Amino acid sequence: EPFLTDGDRIMGVRRIHENGGRAYYLGMPLGLSWMYVLDPELGGGRLNERFDMDVMAAFYGEMLEDVGIHADYKADPMVRAYISDHANTIFIRNRDPEVWTSDASLTSPRLATRFYGGAVSDIQYADDRKIATVTAKLGRNAAAIVESLGTINMLDEGLLAVEATKTGTSDTGTEYQITISGDAPAQFLVGDDPHPVYVHEAGASGTFLVLHMPDGTTTLVSE
Repeated sequence: EPFLTDGDRIMGVRRIHENGGRAYYLGMPLGLSWMYVLDPELGGGRLNERFDMDVMAAFYGEMLEDVGIHADYKADPMVRAYISDHANTIFIRNRDPEVWTSDASLTSPRLATRFYGGAVSDIQYADDRKIATVTAKLGRNAAAIVESLGTINMLDEGLLAVEATKTGTSDTGTEYQITISGDAPAQFLVGDDPHPVYVHEAGASGTFLVLHMPDGTTTLVSE
């Protein structure tokens, strides 16, 4: 069956064998966007100067997902990020110094159960799947490191917006105001306390304060 087309042209076909194995047949080399060529009709040089790298990246990504290999996160091509093993910390940066932006976003299912200091989390829970887009302000060197302040337990499907705004810094740590809105009920937990410090009701909005200490722990300040 065709899986890569350009108008009426078929650029790639896929065959799924009876045992579930997949075979791909492409009308181009897989390294197309990074090849050097001597063809005078292409003018020589690197083909990636003549092909849209975003299109090629999307194509490779879809093909990998088709065989069960999923990206850790999705983001703008100029954004690079690293998510720690338990999603406690995110490093995010814009890799193009000539195109500076004040913030950057990345989307991943791994980020859907936490809220992060100095960042906005837009979380969707639908079809038994949770996924979040985290947007962080970029600082020096167009980069940011955001740390988890706690966990979120969404109790039903819906949308949730969580913003953690820094309100002050002292020797004891950094204080954040957590602002929540959305139509999904949820519980918020911080530190090792198994009891929720805040319960969000569907359709409501609310805030609470936490203190994130230098040792990485977070405690409730007030509701």
